[in-house]
Amino acid sequence: MDALVNTQEDVALLEQTGILMNMLPSEKDAADFFNDLGELFVAEKYTCHYLFNEIRKYSDSTWHKQRARLMHNYFGNPWSAISVLAAGSLLILSILQTYYSSKGH
Repeated sequence: MDALVNTQEDVALLEQTGILMNMLPSEKDAADFFNDLGELFVAEKYTCHYLFNEIRKYSDSTWHKQRARLMHNYFGNPWSAISVLAAGSLLILSILQTYYSSKGH
């Protein structure tokens, strides 16, 4: 947000487009807030720096990126998940049927 908001005009534009809802008394206060907020994540002496690094480490993980891509591309709607469950249960039932039919002879 610090990269998006530098002046009170930026806050006004973000408010007009519905991206930002300013609850502070003025647009200048909101701009100052976002400009000062960026310092919390940069300076190592603040607690937020540790939290920011943990979030970055989580989001940069290959496992989390692949899982997010899988969920977005293949399980974007409930029917996809239902079809995968149905296919999996049919596969398990087919394996069981093959096992029990071969054991009976």
